[in-house]
Amino acid sequence: MVSRPRRVLAFAAVVVGVAVAAVVVSVLVPAPSVSPRPVADPLGRATVGLGSPDLGERLAAIHELEGLMWRYESPHQPAVMTALSAFVRERSSGGCGHAEPDEDVEVAMSVLGHRAATHDEGTVMDLHGVCLAGIVMTYIDLANANLADADLTGATFAGMALTGVDLRGAHLAATNLRQADLADADLTDADLAGADLTSVRWSDGTEWPQEYAQAVQAASAPDGSGFVIGDLRL
Repeated sequence: MVSRPRRVLAFAAVVVGVAVAAVVVSVLVPAPSVSPRPVADPLGRATVGLGSPDLGERLAAIHELEGLMWRYESPHQPAVMTALSAFVRERSSGGCGHAEPDEDVEVAMSVLGHRAATHDEGTVMDLHGVCLAGIVMTYIDLANANLADADLTGATFAGMALTGVDLRGAHLAATNLRQADLADADLTDADLAGADLTSVRWSDGTEWPQEYAQAVQAASAPDGSGFVIGDLRL
């Protein structure tokens, strides 16, 4: 018969042995690595949303990008400009039946036009070849945008900042450009038939289509560092 002290000692030895084994296992067998949770990319998520077949989801993506652009000290504005410009090109290029642009295109253009241009960081809105016939955009800023070969027939661009804009070969027939600023804009080979240029501002750096240059100059008067057109509908 084993005495009580011996039983206690035997039990203690077993406990110690188990503890030592546990320590050895914990040292020899590495703990499973825990991968950090991926950080959500709101810019990427919103950009993906632009390709949704659902109008509501596309509009939500546009507004999410707008929010990112206006966030305090946000670095996202150039990327947002690029994404929305590509969206407008994709949604409004090709055959232009002179119907008004879709709602999501109009909203995207409004976001682009209401950005803080001082945060562009040299980014140019590439809108070449888009169809924005009949669109109404007034007193917003599309300065330095590339609108070459764009169809802007019958659009309303009254009061818009279009300084430095590339409008080469653009279709501007019957477009309302009243009070727009076209300083340093390039309108070479643009179609201005029936366009309303009343009170348009322009500069020595503005390039007019050859067939309209004389009429523009005849209707203009010096104004500060540039010129302003009087009452003129081509």
